[in-house]
Amino acid sequence: MGKKKELAGSDKFLKYCYLLAIPLTIVSIIPYVPWRRKEIDPNFHSRFAMMRYVSLMSMSDKMGKMQPFSKWKRNMCANMQMYMQPNLGGELASMGAGLLKSTLDVSTPSTLLGCQQWPPCKEMVSGRCQAYTVLFMIGMCTVALMIISAILNMVVVCCLTSELQAKKKKDKAAAALKVYGIAFTAFLLNAGMNVTWQTTSIGEFRSLQNFGYFPVPHAFVGPYIAGAGAFLQGLGLIVRTYKQFGPKPSKDNDDDAQDAGGGDAYGGAAGYPPPGAYPPPPADPGMPPALMGGAPPPPMMAQPGYAMPPPPPM
Repeated sequence: MGKKKELAGSDKFLKYCYLLAIPLTIVSIIPYVPWRRKEIDPNFHSRFAMMRYVSLMSMSDKMGKMQPFSKWKRNMCANMQMYMQPNLGGELASMGAGLLKSTLDVSTPSTLLGCQQWPPCKEMVSGRCQAYTVLFMIGMCTVALMIISAILNMVVVCCLTSELQAKKKKDKAAAALKVYGIAFTAFLLNAGMNVTWQTTSIGEFRSLQNFGYFPVPHAFVGPYIAGAGAFLQGLGLIVRTYKQFGPKPSKDNDDDAQDAGGGDAYGGAAGYPPPGAYPPPPADPGMPPALMGGAPPPPMMAQPGYAMPPPPPM
């Protein structure tokens, strides 16, 4: 059996970052995890007797109970529709207030006539209906897209395994690009929806101050939990981006590094061929046997008691 392949260090870092981001993303979208909070406002007295909390899908009422934005929107928009319709009792009350003003010069406060006959109150109800509708829609989109981001985190981990098992260079390159694309999409959904909900919600709450006094809640626990998950995704994505688009080692660089090491497999100096790389030069036929590659003749030595024979004739 062959040796089992393991993920590279950068891929392991990406894997663990995206795995840790999953529970953080899921926890942040729980309905009871507050994304905004407002302390007790003394200007509202009994109508604001405790802290108010705002999550992605709900907001607490004056009793501290979390109510979904769908209910806030439904009730406020129903009141707006009711106040927009003609009301006989309200019209008679307005006529009576006009007669008192013209005959007795007595001004009747508009608050005594009800919200339907009080223009600032009707504008406030209409503004809150619009604001709660926007908060309901942006909350739904944020929850849905952050769930998709958590699912894509798991897909990234699975695609890393597929990339490791790819054998052909073309398949490995396609798998690597797929991992990067999915990882980037998961990070964009998580971080993007966090920022989008923050900016949209603070804008809607501040718009209500155009119609009257309204306390604006500030960021609380939820965006920081989601931000921690997006931070882990961002770290893993940075490492993956360097691996995907950074400089890669080439064979020419490896050859240059080997030559710079000062030797080859035969122990010779760099730039010189190993022994035996070239054949010996051809021998000259006119040269004596000793110089033609054969063994040299034994030296002519005189034996004891005999004279040395003369050399052979040339």
